[in-house]
Amino acid sequence: MAVIYGFQPKGKYISAEEWRSLFHPDDVQRLVDEADRLLKDQEKFQFEYRAVRPGGEIRWILSHGRIVRNADGEAIQMIGTHTDISDRKQYEEAEKVREMTGKLLHAQDSERRRIARELHDSAGQIVAALQMTLIPLEEQAGKLDGDVSKGIRQSLEFLQQLSGELRTVSYLLHPPLLDE
Repeated sequence: MAVIYGFQPKGKYISAEEWRSLFHPDDVQRLVDEADRLLKDQEKFQFEYRAVRPGGEIRWILSHGRIVRNADGEAIQMIGTHTDISDRKQYEEAEKVREMTGKLLHAQDSERRRIARELHDSAGQIVAALQMTLIPLEEQAGKLDGDVSKGIRQSLEFLQQLSGELRTVSYLLHPPLLDE
C-alpha cells in the first residue's frame, strides 16, 4: 500500500516516507489520514496542503484527482494535478488580517467612546459638584482667614483646570466628528 501514496517520476514510485517528506510537517498526519480514508471508499480526492520545496520555501498546493483501482477494487494509484495556490492563500490571509484590523479598530473606538463618556459623565460631574460646593465658600471666604480664602480660590482654579482637562481628554478620545 505504500506505493499508492507515491507518484511516478521517470517510471519509479516513491516510498511513503519520501511522499510524506514533500509536505509541511504540520500537514503530514492530516494528509495521511485523508488519503487512508479516501483509498478505502472514494474515487476522487482534493487536498490543500503546504509543500516544502528544496531550500525550505513553503508553498500552498491544491491537489485533486482520482483513485485508480484494479479489477478487485483495490486502490493501486492516485492520479491528479497539483496547482500552486500560494497567491490565493496570501490574499486570504491578508483579508483575514484586514477583517481583524477592522474589528480591532471598532473595538478600540467603542472603548474610547466608553472611556470618554465615563470621564465626561462621572468625573466631570464630580468636578462640577465640587465647584458648586466651593463657590459659596469662596463668597464667605472674605470673612475667614486670608490663607483659607486663598486656598479656596486656588482649589476653584484647579477644579476649573481639571474640568477643562477632562473635556479635552474626553474630546480627544472620541471627537463628535467621528459620530457624524
